[in-house]
Amino acid sequence: MIYLDNAATTKPLDSIVNNIEFITKKFYGNPGSRHSMGKSALNVTETARCYVAKVIGANPDNIVFTGSATEANNMAIRGWASNLSPPKHYNDRYLIITPAIEHDSVRKSVEAAENSFIDICFVGVNEYGEVNIDEIEDLVTNGKYIGGLISIMHVNNEVGSENDIERIQEIANKAGWYTHFDCTQSIGMCDVNVKELQPDFITFSSHKIHGLKGTGALYLRDMESISPLVIGGHSQEYGLRGGTENVIGIWAFGEACKELKHTGYLE
Repeated sequence: MIYLDNAATTKPLDSIVNNIEFITKKFYGNPGSRHSMGKSALNVTETARCYVAKVIGANPDNIVFTGSATEANNMAIRGWASNLSPPKHYNDRYLIITPAIEHDSVRKSVEAAENSFIDICFVGVNEYGEVNIDEIEDLVTNGKYIGGLISIMHVNNEVGSENDIERIQEIANKAGWYTHFDCTQSIGMCDVNVKELQPDFITFSSHKIHGLKGTGALYLRDMESISPLVIGGHSQEYGLRGGTENVIGIWAFGEACKELKHTGYLE
């Protein structure tokens, strides 16, 4: 069989597969523990965080590891919505905008975020699957909303269309709106630099770039812009995602990002 389904998942790097047993046995400590084994495991996760951050030109302190890109999308959208305070005036409302053909993890998160002061809108796309940016601009600038979130898939996982996230970010900047770009399909294929783009949230995943399944990442420009969905770990992932860190998955994520550098994607 010739495997051509890389948009769904990729084969893990040989360097990852060949070292899984060694890393698992050597760094089995809890990264939250204060003893030497815990500190060794923590060093593994923090080194990987640096490599993952570098892929998008981010500061490592702005990267939160998750269990998947789906979870990261939920954190960005639902976490942002739950962090909002009700407007002072009863008729003031926020809006979340996303394309009608978005991935279910975004679409269902948007639907779940709708409440008494948050509206949602699914905008149209053209024949190539590219979002209607003029429609987005009209919704952002028509004066009906006091703010909102634009959540857009950078590259479509089904048809491969690429959305103009730079223009969308410009529209959001002018209005003071938040942006979330799902870059799960574009990391490693397209140049995404958060220092240049200045998005609020970026999500991506390890297994799409030859890492392991079960690890995703959320970039946040402002670490206080969301409320955590998974609670119970005060110090874990900056208090934004409770649960003992998946050391082997995070390590593999870092190794996959290092390989992007070696292949010339990163300088």
